[in-house]
This record gives sequence, structure tokens and C-alpha cells, in this order.
Amino acid sequence: MPSNPNKRDETILTPKEAAKILRVSIPTIKNNIYKGKLKSFKTPSGHHRILKSDLDALIKKPEFPLDYFQFLEPLITALETRDTFTQGHSSRVANYSLLISHHLNLPQENLKNIRLAALLHDIGKISIDESILKKSERLTESELLILKSHPGIGERIIEPIEVFRPIRPFIRHHHERYDGAGYPDRLAKEDTPLEARIISVAESYDSMTADSSYRPALSFNEAIKELRKATGTQFDPKIVEVFLKVLSPNET
Repeated sequence: MPSNPNKRDETILTPKEAAKILRVSIPTIKNNIYKGKLKSFKTPSGHHRILKSDLDALIKKPEFPLDYFQFLEPLITALETRDTFTQGHSSRVANYSLLISHHLNLPQENLKNIRLAALLHDIGKISIDESILKKSERLTESELLILKSHPGIGERIIEPIEVFRPIRPFIRHHHERYDGAGYPDRLAKEDTPLEARIISVAESYDSMTADSSYRPALSFNEAIKELRKATGTQFDPKIVEVFLKVLSPNET
């Protein structure tokens, strides 16, 4: 460590400089400093400084709490309060999606993006009227078309946010089907991004095993039966196979 902390040294960063490098807020950096996750020292004037070598090492750790993960879950929780039946849905879909992704040995960057996309997959529903989201009867044709617009709306909502650029296709295509009969673009098989195919399986399983406004939750075995039935039509067979092993390794 330099003997004169006041002297400008390129190996030492201010919290503001560290925040800029990581593209997070200054409070995030400061909170981690105070929690001891970053080594730091104070100048005689009381200002914190961070060793660049320590920051470089931390950047490589996947558990570093980037800002968007810190605010996304509370944001999604607030959104889901519009419909009591969907509370916790996005977080569960994210967890299921990560389980599948881990077993597919996807790279760390893919895991981060699929977590983001799974958390935000239904963000487009913020523009859908609650009377449609909570309707217990069968939706009319016009109402169904409105509901089916949410993937495209979700893509447009996150479009201005540069850090979300890689996940736009995953938001848009999570309701495509393996046989090409899905929406919004009727993509089939590998034309649909892998991450979107993963979220499709995770999202469908969670929807089936949770109560909704139009039906009670299916049991574990009933949901598994439905996943098997839709394999190769609605869902990618490989992803279903992996998910079933994750859910019940001794039974599948």
C-alpha cells in the first residue's frame, strides 16, 4: 500500500471511480466497503480509497451485487401485487431457470442474463388492464390478443436500458413454442433463443403449480404429467428432460 495515501496513484480508486468502472451506484460501492468486501483505507481527510487490484479481483466474482439486482426484485414484487395469484412468480421462475441453466453448464454471463430475463419476463403486463389479468372466466378473443401483447411490450419497456440489451430477445420470445405455434413471432425449435426456451419451461411449471384466477394449482405429479405431454410441441425436449431431473432426480 502506498505510503502517502493523499498522492494520486493509478492503483488507487475513489468510490466514484470504482462505481463508474462497475457501472453501479456510489452507495453500492460504499456499502461494500463498509461491509468489508473491499479493502480500503482512509486518507488523513477521512476519504476512502480502494486498491484497484482488489477491485479487479472482485469484478470476477459472480456474487457481486450489481445495482439492477438490488432494485429489480422489489420492483417486480410491487408489480405482482396487482394480481395476488402471481406474487413471487417471477422470482420462482428465475430460480427454476437458473437450476436448468446450471445443469446445462451455461457460462456465468448467460446465468446473469437469464436471471435478469426471468425476473423481467412479465414486465410487459404492467400495461395490461387488471380486469384481464384477474378475470376468472375464459378470455374473449380480443382480451387474449391484448394479453399476448405483453412480451413485445416488455421488450419495448427495457429497450432504453443499455445493460438489458442482451436479454431483449429472451423477454420477447418466452411464449414461443417448440413447434412454432407460439407468439409473438411463431419461432420454432432452435430459432427461439435457448434462454427463452428455458424460461418457457420454468414459467409454465410455476404457473401450473400455483393457484390462478381461473383454476386451482396442479399437484407436483399433475404438473410433471403436463410437462411430459407438451414435450416436443410446446417445450424443448432437452430442457424438459433436464428440468425433470432437477425437480425429482430419483424419480425421473
